[in-house]
Formats: sequence, structure tokens, C-alpha cells
Amino acid sequence: MLNAVINELVKGELPKLPKKKPLEILTLETDRKQILRKRCEPVKSTKDFRPYIDEMKVIIPAYKGVGLAAPQVGICKRFFVVRTGKDRYEVFINPLLVKASDESKTYTEGCLSIPEMKYFVKRPRRIVIKCLTEQLKPVKMKFHDEWAAIILHEMEHLDGILICDY
Repeated sequence: MLNAVINELVKGELPKLPKKKPLEILTLETDRKQILRKRCEPVKSTKDFRPYIDEMKVIIPAYKGVGLAAPQVGICKRFFVVRTGKDRYEVFINPLLVKASDESKTYTEGCLSIPEMKYFVKRPRRIVIKCLTEQLKPVKMKFHDEWAAIILHEMEHLDGILICDY
């Protein structure tokens, strides 16, 4: 095997490496659906999330989504990506809810892991979270109304909670 790789390099050819399997959205109907119900492990290094971020950013608009959590693509780590504009995304790593308002509102929510279904979910109107950015910088962020609902929805995926549980 090693000789074959060396021969290819000598010829100026790159060795053929196995292709990375593309990410797929897990639904409650897929074989690997149990990942959707697990509490995810904290991200400990960039290798836990960096290889997946770009592909998740492509999946979100392709499926007309707003956010995508790691377990939804089969990765049991605590991170998610949210689309904040046409070509703008934010990555949330190891998020922690710090504060939630007593005032709540009921939102109609959908989920890429439960296609074609909508659920009514009562959520706090304002939240404060702590997390790491994609650059691993610690931040504290405030969200209100729909953005608070989106962030909480994605955070719940990291704990194995789905909107059909409400």
C-alpha cells in the first residue's frame, strides 16, 4: 500500500483518498434518528465542528431553513448554525442559557428533522446566552421575539428535545 502511494507521488499524482461522506439531515424517520434524542457532548476543539460548518451553511438555504444543529446532521456535539441574512451565518458553540424573560409568546415552528409539520411552541420573548463564536471567542448575546425562539429551538436540539415534545 505504502509503495503504491510513493509510486503515485513519484509520478506526480496525488494518492486517492476516501471521499468525505456528505452530511444528511436526520429525521424521525431515518435509521440514525436516535442521535436526535441524545444530549450532545461539548465541543472541545475546532476539529469537533470546523469540518462541518461550511456544509451546514449550504444545507440551511437549500432546505429553506433558518438554523441547523449538529445532531440534525448526525454529529453529537454542542454547536449549531443560524442564517442571519442572505449570505450571513452565525455559529454558536457550547451555548448556555443565562437568562429568560417571564414574558412569553407562542410561535409557530417548523423543523428540518420533522418535515412538513408545524407546532405551536410557547417560548420566552427575551433570552441571554453565553457561547463561543466560530473563532472560539466567548460572547454573551441577547435575543428577543422570533430570534429568541430560533436560538432556543436550536439549543434544545443539543439536549435531545424536539418541537413535537411540546
